[in-house]
Amino acid sequence: MGEQTIDILPFRFGWKTIKCPGAEPVYLEEKEAITYATFRAQSESIEKVCAIRIFAPDGVTVERIIPPPAPTEPGGAPSA
Repeated sequence: MGEQTIDILPFRFGWKTIKCPGAEPVYLEEKEAITYATFRAQSESIEKVCAIRIFAPDGVTVERIIPPPAPTEPGGAPSA
């Protein structure tokens, strides 16, 4: 199982979320970018575990990492 990440980087006047090239929405507020990335990570299949990396204003240093959400079974129940 390969782990994927969603990166959140400062970008011009907002925050860019990067999951894959070409899919890079930009939000004015960091909180909006985190909400989007969290939703995307939770909607991934069990095989694709997504962590979220939030970068500092320098765009190089990882400020913090939000761990992948707990996997869910088909039907929405968390797996044990």
